[in-house]
Amino acid sequence: MNRWLVVGLFVILQGCALFQRDDSMASVDPRVRVEQEQQLSKAEEALEQNLPVEAERLFLEFQMNFPNSVFFQKSELGLGQALERQERWSEAAEKFRNIVEINHDSQPEIAAHALYELSSCYESLGDDSRLFAALMDLEAFKKYLKPEQALAEIPARLAAAYNRTGRSDEARKYMALAEDGVQSVRIQQLEKKNALGNPADTHWISQVYYKMGRFSTHQISSENIQAYLDTLKMVQIFSLRAIEGGGQPWSDMADKGLTENYRDVWAAIQGIPMNRAMDTGAALRELIERKTDLIGQMLTMINDLRLHRSPQSEALTGPLFQYLGSMEKKAESFLYRQPERTPLTMEEKKRQALKKERASLVKPEDPKPTEPTQEKSDPNL
Repeated sequence: MNRWLVVGLFVILQGCALFQRDDSMASVDPRVRVEQEQQLSKAEEALEQNLPVEAERLFLEFQMNFPNSVFFQKSELGLGQALERQERWSEAAEKFRNIVEINHDSQPEIAAHALYELSSCYESLGDDSRLFAALMDLEAFKKYLKPEQALAEIPARLAAAYNRTGRSDEARKYMALAEDGVQSVRIQQLEKKNALGNPADTHWISQVYYKMGRFSTHQISSENIQAYLDTLKMVQIFSLRAIEGGGQPWSDMADKGLTENYRDVWAAIQGIPMNRAMDTGAALRELIERKTDLIGQMLTMINDLRLHRSPQSEALTGPLFQYLGSMEKKAESFLYRQPERTPLTMEEKKRQALKKERASLVKPEDPKPTEPTQEKSDPNL
């Protein structure tokens, strides 16, 4: 009998320990609660201003000061995002996995946002199988996500992931869902703002488009350049729209992200190795032809992006297109140095023809061949 009493008491104590944090918060001094909210708010503001190192410090300081706060898991989520912004993806992924496991049932809203951020870490780490699993698992958490996340951001990221892994049909399907979703949510937001008599929220627009166009090229290599180029071509318009929205810090983050995408693509193209299994001459020709084709595609993508640029946003998009312009010069310099026998893409042939026409280059005429002089015959012979 005494044995069962001890066991029962142990179970009761364990149950109390599980809910100790929530119960302690219910009876906490309101002034302490306000202090916790204020300190957590400072950390979140640093993250919102894209100051991840400062945000990390403030979140850790909050956890040290209030280890039993009901806001502890929320601070863990913020800490994970601060690590992710510093490109410490493995650390952030571990943090987000723990948050999902702990809060799956008790705080599903926090678990949903942690799972969403976890998928971004998997993308940056090049773990496609876990990326797909995380994005698919979010289906069960849709009701805890914001409409823009469920209707626009997740479909856009699924489209990019499918396209990068060669599943173009699924990619087109989800891209169409993303485009419909963002339009639907924008209409809802506009109606809401009009009803309240407020101006359009450029911050919100930039944030949504940034997350739709966020695309990691950290795992690009000479073997997968084509897949990354095709995917960047699909999603770069969203990053452009985020920049044009002007909402900070998302506009600057989109500018930085798209710049890094093209920088990584160019570096990967330049780093393509020569096929050592082939004859040296044939290998060099193959290498030049492959680089030429990829560079031609990249130049076409830059031109497409320029065509979609809004004239009213030149001040916002100026730094991006200045960088892309310098990249075009490098690319064209490479192409013009190649021998005539190297075939160019149709797009690049058109670009070269237009550039020659604009520059009004006049080639010197080939010298006319002189007729051979006939030797006069000797009349004495």
